[in-house]
Amino acid sequence: MLDKCLKRLRQGDSSALTEIYNMTKNSVFSICYSYMHDYQTAQDMMQDTYVNIMRYVLYYKDGRNGKAWINVIAKNLCLNELKKRKRVVLTDFNEREDLGGSYENMISDESGIIKLAKEVLNDNELKIVLMHTIGGLKFWEIARILEHPQGTVRWQYNNALKKLRQNLKTGELQ
Repeated sequence: MLDKCLKRLRQGDSSALTEIYNMTKNSVFSICYSYMHDYQTAQDMMQDTYVNIMRYVLYYKDGRNGKAWINVIAKNLCLNELKKRKRVVLTDFNEREDLGGSYENMISDESGIIKLAKEVLNDNELKIVLMHTIGGLKFWEIARILEHPQGTVRWQYNNALKKLRQNLKTGELQ
């Protein structure tokens, strides 16, 4: 289905982009957020992803995995943005509650589990957990995006869940 939409987009049917967006928005956002750690920036990266899909759809080869192609675009945009930010000192207005949103605004975090995950998990574990649980990506897709073996991704996911369970049992969640 996604492949057909990409083909339609390549042929000039701009309405196909809406369908592509609806099919991929969760996975693209989870990838962007897992790299950027900021709701607003992840939204910007997500928007840039769809702009790049339109720009580079001519290079997409029919019959390939369209979802993987789109996910790689999102990942590469985020990595490029992170490299650019290392060279430039930015003031992060999203750290202030009164000026910016947070990821918790997008999904309900009444239990505080996302907040706990940010505190307890390392960066790679957090990416894997967010991509799998929120983005709905399969482990093989995450492995491809992170360029890790699938077994490693599964192992890190299970270790991340153990860490979260241990912290929930000990009552460290505030």
